[in-house]
Amino acid sequence: MGANQPQGQSKPITLSTSPLYVETNFYKRAEDLRTQFEQKISAAQSNGGLTPFGYAFDPDKFQCLMASAERIFARDVLEDLMKQLCSWASGSLGASHASTPQARVYINGCKRSLLRDDTSARWHYALSITRNVGRRRSAVVKIVTETRPGKRAQEFRIDRVLSVELQFNQLLVHQSNNPYAVEVGKASMNPLDGAVLLDGYMW
Repeated sequence: MGANQPQGQSKPITLSTSPLYVETNFYKRAEDLRTQFEQKISAAQSNGGLTPFGYAFDPDKFQCLMASAERIFARDVLEDLMKQLCSWASGSLGASHASTPQARVYINGCKRSLLRDDTSARWHYALSITRNVGRRRSAVVKIVTETRPGKRAQEFRIDRVLSVELQFNQLLVHQSNNPYAVEVGKASMNPLDGAVLLDGYMW
């Protein structure tokens, strides 16, 4: 599936005309990302329980904790991550840009329904910094990789859905016109136990 390819050697999973990339051991400083995330959450105990995350909610569409990456990670680590993302996008996709990610945390009850993003960017990416240990659960991303027109305008029929359980430091990249969902399963309300995805676009 491409998940066992060495860093910088990923190959697309192709179903119909929809390529999908899964890159294992993507970022050499992934441990720093995880540590800085945990430090931000732990610091909330001395800040009246307030974290940098806001609750993003749209009925029947998505629920998660969300914050800009600049509020979570040190500048040097984030700039280094962006260089890696841009380098990978250029080498693997022929893309020249990557957006700074949003940090999304899926705690108990949080999920994203199967939706297509409203964006002009061609590619969507998600980097997991979740370790599936104890009560933590990795995010399962479900992607529609093959569709056909429905009987009415704006309607489509789903022919194929691929599920990818993202492990720590795995990068998932797919075309932005592919509807996708995010599921976690039963988890606690503690952000440290949630599934953490760094979510953005490439073009």
